[in-house]
Amino acid sequence: MLTGSGKDFFTGPRDPAGSLMWQRDAGLGVIDAGRQVARRLVWDLLDVEIPVVAALRSEAATSGATIALSCDAVFMADTATLRDPHVQIGVVAGDGAAAI
Repeated sequence: MLTGSGKDFFTGPRDPAGSLMWQRDAGLGVIDAGRQVARRLVWDLLDVEIPVVAALRSEAATSGATIALSCDAVFMADTATLRDPHVQIGVVAGDGAAAI
């Protein structure tokens, strides 16, 4: 069972406005390292041999949405949302979200 310990399931790093716009100034090395960690999380999750369940109370965004959607089952509260704000800056997520 995967669930968030705070307010959200997992939203990834965001600027105060809630977007991924901080990434344009982060540098390619930082962005690539984050993408590789997210990709490894998804592959590791897919390799688990027992069913994995995600429980969402509120928001799952960016890699968090990908992780939740990679689970075998997802239980969502009425207040829960899934979103991938990569589209706000015109890019496709590099962590597997497009495939999932």
